[in-house]
Amino acid sequence: MRPISALIRFINCQLFLRFSLLMLALLLTNEMVLLDMSCAVCAAEKNSTSEKSNTSTEESEEADLPSNNDEPGDDSKESSKKSASRKNPTQRSEVSDIETQKNSAKSTKSPDEDEQQEFENEKAKADEEAGAEVEVIDDSEEEEPEDAVEEETPLVEETEKESPKVDKRVIGATATIMEKKSELLFRARVDSGAKSCSLHIEDMKIENESDNMADNIGKVVRFNIKNGSNESHWLEAKIAGYVIIKTSNASEDRKRRYKVPLTFRYKDFEKTVLVTLNNREHMEFPLLLGRNFLKNDFLVDVDIESND
Repeated sequence: MRPISALIRFINCQLFLRFSLLMLALLLTNEMVLLDMSCAVCAAEKNSTSEKSNTSTEESEEADLPSNNDEPGDDSKESSKKSASRKNPTQRSEVSDIETQKNSAKSTKSPDEDEQQEFENEKAKADEEAGAEVEVIDDSEEEEPEDAVEEETPLVEETEKESPKVDKRVIGATATIMEKKSELLFRARVDSGAKSCSLHIEDMKIENESDNMADNIGKVVRFNIKNGSNESHWLEAKIAGYVIIKTSNASEDRKRRYKVPLTFRYKDFEKTVLVTLNNREHMEFPLLLGRNFLKNDFLVDVDIESND
């Protein structure tokens, strides 16, 4: 009896073990099926989300574009502003960099020009301390204003041709002036705020020129004048002095210019004055008439553009 009962127990144990393994296999299979289903659901949700985002993007772009039925007006302006605001930031930065480079190129001087200007400033300051004539100019007005100071008497005095006393002549804001020796005609700007006349020159050569400008006073200078019609002429004159030009703005730059006596003719009137030789190629008028030509002889009527 005992062997039979033991055999029955063994068989029962085997059956229970097999049944347990079968149930475990079924559970594992069920878990795998559920896992596959959850993965499929997640993928479907992702696809639907991306489709929705693409659809909303297309709808927003279509909403920004003007409709064919809409009339042009404020809506089209607003849409153009929106499209302009959606420009690539890289493109905007490139444009701003280009503009910055252009502006810096305009205002940047070469090292040689900076060195030359620094040397000129040192020389001018030394001459100014020694008592040289100084004139202050306003860049916006092209030439020196009324507060110019003259500290030394020029070697050549200003003279005018003797003529019978008449009433003062009237001259406009601009005039045509003849330089007597060359007989060239110049379009001149009349400026009662400028102390002296200024004439454009292309080039000049000084006889036995010295590096010290004061040592060149009294020497003969040859200079090439040129009018607005591109007519030029070489003249000779003795250097009467030189002037230090300072601008009225914050710049500390100084320029030194020679002065020579020249005779100008306006209609039937002639007058010899000291003229500053300058490069005026960037200015509209090659000649500027200052107070030393106008004084005692002219009244300026700015309402008259030209009364030639």
